[in-house]
Amino acid sequence: MKNAYLLFSFFCFFNLFSQNDDTLGYFKSLKEATTDEERIKINIQLAKHFWAIDPPRSLRYSSKAEELSRSINDKKHLADALCAKGESNFDMQNFDKAESNFTEALLNYDRNKTPVGTGEALQGLGKVAYAKNDLRAALTHYSEALKIFEKENYKDGLPGLYINLGLLYEDGSNFDQAIDFYKKGLRIAHETNDVDAESSCYTNLGNIFTGRKDYKQAIDFLEKSLEIKRKIGNKKGEGTSLNNLGYTYYEMGDEEKALSYFQQAYNLYIEIDDKKSIFPACNNIGSIYHEKKEYAKALEYYDKSYAISNHLGSLSKKIVSLENLTLLHKDMKNFEKAVEYSVLCWQLKDTLYNKDQAQINSEMQTRFATEKKEQENALLNLQVKSESLMKTIFIIVACLMIVIALFIFRGFRQKHKMNVALEEKNQIIEEQQREVLDSIHYAKRIQQSLLATEKYIQRNIERLKAESKEK
Repeated sequence: MKNAYLLFSFFCFFNLFSQNDDTLGYFKSLKEATTDEERIKINIQLAKHFWAIDPPRSLRYSSKAEELSRSINDKKHLADALCAKGESNFDMQNFDKAESNFTEALLNYDRNKTPVGTGEALQGLGKVAYAKNDLRAALTHYSEALKIFEKENYKDGLPGLYINLGLLYEDGSNFDQAIDFYKKGLRIAHETNDVDAESSCYTNLGNIFTGRKDYKQAIDFLEKSLEIKRKIGNKKGEGTSLNNLGYTYYEMGDEEKALSYFQQAYNLYIEIDDKKSIFPACNNIGSIYHEKKEYAKALEYYDKSYAISNHLGSLSKKIVSLENLTLLHKDMKNFEKAVEYSVLCWQLKDTLYNKDQAQINSEMQTRFATEKKEQENALLNLQVKSESLMKTIFIIVACLMIVIALFIFRGFRQKHKMNVALEEKNQIIEEQQREVLDSIHYAKRIQQSLLATEKYIQRNIERLKAESKEK
């Protein structure tokens, strides 16, 4: 687009603003809680409740849950609290802190053998890696989380993970794979009535088809996204869909429809006082008026854009606004103003360059500290696993020794019983032998008695015979 600046939102995954009744219900439950465990659970719920709505507030509740979990040594809920804290820090763009939270949560989930929690922590690490432009690490974490979620059939987490994977592949220009993931996410989101995820899938599909110049398909997806956001009352999300439809119509060359959608988005952002979103909307509208050579209207919106960039204190946004104002005043032949804005723009670019250099140095130091922390965590994890392995080996060896001892004891006992039985049997045999021998001896004595009597009778007979002969 000539002399124009258009913000094209590739992805906006907004949570639905929760109603006040829900908020009051959480506070009432927290007030009535009687145990630390109940307080931990409710603080985690409150942290999740304020995700994307009020990240600093979400961080306070997740930090309180973490503090309570540590005080009572509740490892399971500590992991949940750390994961919630990681999400809060991620939403606040505190990526190093978020990474530390997710890493500690991952270690605790692993120790507690909580697969779904492990997957959530891995997805969190993937988001941080993606935000840091470490696409390889992001893909590794997302893929590991996907294996867990699909194995556990965790449908509440799958749509968001499919969307993250789709964004990753879209960023790598692998659009077919990205479309496949978005459609998978869309199918499960429709099943589980996850309207936020469903709307986001439609938005991202619409953006890809806009890039492919398949405008009919793109508009169909984007209108479905817009319909869902209007249905659930997500004003900010509705503005994003309107903005994306405006961009699609602009790409089609239909400036009037594009301007209509950009204007609707601008009006919504004014209604909800979302200055960060008002800024690109002003530039989008100003750019179209600039192209149409309606310079007065273009200047009106460019001036609004510059005022908001000053209010937000963003150097990059100021530079964009000043570039647009420079080009507009040049086309309006206001060369003095054009030079003034151009000088301001270059000064800010120098400031931003120096700031970026300082930030790069700071990030290098932070990365070094983070890598050192990761190595320490890896060593700690290895130590824990080694200790666990040693304990397991010790238990196995002890069990084997007990089993062997039982077998030996059983063998001794059976041998003792056999010896006792054998001894008893031997005694019986000996007694039987004694009885037999006694009987034999008795019979022998009787026989000997009888033999003595027979001899006596024989002698008497012989004596009588001799006496008889003498007579």
